[in-house]
Amino acid sequence: MRWGDGFRRASINRPPTPSAEEDRDKQPSLGEIINIKLVETGEKEKLMELLRERLAECGWRDEMKALCRFDFSRIKLKYYSC
Repeated sequence: MRWGDGFRRASINRPPTPSAEEDRDKQPSLGEIINIKLVETGEKEKLMELLRERLAECGWRDEMKALCRFDFSRIKLKYYSC
């Protein structure tokens, strides 16, 4: 068989594709149900925006930048001091 004949090789990195029957039998978890409802009602986007505002108010992004710069400078010091 050739590749274009509908033949697919198994891959070590790719998990087997679940059958349609398995998908139908799978019940969504509580987290998945909550996420679906939040998306349907538009509340997820509102919560994400509120989170962005609160993180900006407390300076979280600036603190993260400073920490990243500090760690990067430590890494450079270790590398160049060898």
